Amino acid sequence: MKKRIMSLALAVICLVGMVGCSGSSGDGEKVSKKDMIKELETAMKKTNEADSNAGTMELEMKAEVDDESEEITMNYDFIFNNLGDMDKLEGMMELDMTMSKTNQKATVYIKDGNVYMEMSGYKVKMDDSEFTELDSLQEQTNLALLVEEQIDSIKMKKDGDDKIVTIELKDDEIKELVMEQMEDTMGSSSFDEENMDIKNYKIKYVINKDGYIKEQDITFKVTMEYLGEKGEVSMAANIKYDSFKNKDIDFPDFKDFKDMNN
Repeated sequence: MKKRIMSLALAVICLVGMVGCSGSSGDGEKVSKKDMIKELETAMKKTNEADSNAGTMELEMKAEVDDESEEITMNYDFIFNNLGDMDKLEGMMELDMTMSKTNQKATVYIKDGNVYMEMSGYKVKMDDSEFTELDSLQEQTNLALLVEEQIDSIKMKKDGDDKIVTIELKDDEIKELVMEQMEDTMGSSSFDEENMDIKNYKIKYVINKDGYIKEQDITFKVTMEYLGEKGEVSMAANIKYDSFKNKDIDFPDFKDFKDMNN
C-alpha cells in the first residue's frame, strides 16, 4: 500500500526540489523586487559557473501515509575541480544515506575520464559516460535559477559582510511547473493535479562578500492522494560551499577497482 504513493511522492519531491507583491531589504534600505532578483541571479550564476567547488549537502525527507511513516536522510561531502574542462575534471563525493533505518555509504571518485565507486565492500571502475548518475550528482550541487513569476515574496538583509535573501514561492506556480515536468518524465498518468498540493516553499540564500552564494536552505511540504492513498511529505535541504578554488583530493590506489568497461 505505502510503496505506490511513497514512490510517487519521492519522485514529486525530486522534481519540486529541482525547480528552481513587493519585497524589502529588511534593513531600512528600499530595494525593488527586480533589483533583488537581479542581484541574486548574478550570485547564482557566478556560483554555478565557478571552475571548482567544495562543500556539504544535507537532505531530510519525512513521508507519512495514513498511520505509517518513512524518514530518509542523505548527507554528502563533495569536491569538484576543473568543472569547466571535462578532460581535466576531478572530483570526490562521500555519500551517507539512511532509509527505513538502513544505512548505506558510498564514495565516488572522478579522475582521468573515469568514475570509481566504492560501496558495500565493492570497488568498481567505469567510464564517466557509463555512469548515468554523475550528472545528477553534480547538478545537485548547482543552484536552480528562479523565474520572477514564481516568486511570491523576496526579502534581503545584511548580516556582517554577507547578504541574506529569503524567498517564498507561489504554490500554484510551482505546482503547475511540477505537473508539466511529471508529464514530460513520466508520460500520461492517472494522477490528477487536484490531488496534489505544494505548500510553504521557502528558500534562503547567503551571499558572501565575493558575490558567491555560500549557503542555500530549502523547505517545503507536499500533500497528495493517489489510488485511494493519502500522504504528506516534507523536505528540508541545505547546501554549504566552503570553497570555490581547487582543493587537494586524496585519491586511493585504483588498482583494486574492478574495471566495468571491459
